[in-house]
Amino acid sequence: MISKIFNDDIAVEVNSAGAELMSLKTRKDDLEFLWQGDPKYWKRRAPLLFPIVGIFEKDRYMYKGREYEIELHGFIKDCTFDLLESNETSLLYKFSANEATFVKYPFEFDLYVSYQLAGSRVKIQRKVANRSNEKMWFSIGEHPGFRCPLLENETMEDYYLDFEKSEYINRRFVEDGLQTGRQELFISNEKAVTLSSKLFESRVVIMKGLESNYVELKNTKNNRAVKVSFSGYPYLGIWSPETGAPFVCIEPWYGITSSKNRVEDIRDKEGILSVSPKGLFECGYIIEVK
Repeated sequence: MISKIFNDDIAVEVNSAGAELMSLKTRKDDLEFLWQGDPKYWKRRAPLLFPIVGIFEKDRYMYKGREYEIELHGFIKDCTFDLLESNETSLLYKFSANEATFVKYPFEFDLYVSYQLAGSRVKIQRKVANRSNEKMWFSIGEHPGFRCPLLENETMEDYYLDFEKSEYINRRFVEDGLQTGRQELFISNEKAVTLSSKLFESRVVIMKGLESNYVELKNTKNNRAVKVSFSGYPYLGIWSPETGAPFVCIEPWYGITSSKNRVEDIRDKEGILSVSPKGLFECGYIIEVK
């Protein structure tokens, strides 16, 4: 089921399947900023990643001596959420663990997702409630795709990422979805990174430990922009398919894909979070369009 919210500045659509953002438009000129899921390149739009980010070696992990199988970025993107509350400018969704999820992930949880509009911003919040009597281990991450280019007579090469602060940071490399251990200097005391298909020849750009709390997707031809604020998220991924697809994903993560040649315990996965019995974890990010 698709739900719509709007204010004077923007209109948003959200699908109860995955509680996934499906559309983000400006009201003034009806310009769509969100990637619209052309399966030729990538069928998703802005999936929530849970209870893992990335993959495990052979899609398998261990917990308390038992092996579990789980897909890329976890299963929540394909789960149907209940819409608990809605009004003109906000939505609140909930999904609870069940017998189907226990096959892939042995923890009892409630996952709440909310959307709140304020001006030209949409604030997206996540709450993970551990309902079990043991510590719960998980990762959670964001994967919104943005149209790039936005307008005719533009190319991806007209666009760049403008970070809040000058950064000096490495890029981590992956192969077959897993970290290789290779790192190279990616940004050297600069704020801006020019986009191009060549940038994504080695797939996703992964960074850890940015000083910036936000990054803006801008271009050199007009003042259109998307600002993604991700304060608190330790990792940031930037991705577009190497096929030259007309979109780019800006992905804040609490967690990261595993390294090659390791079938590991979920508790040992890099970036994994834990929440105490009956405890709660909260995070969120903001998308602003200009």
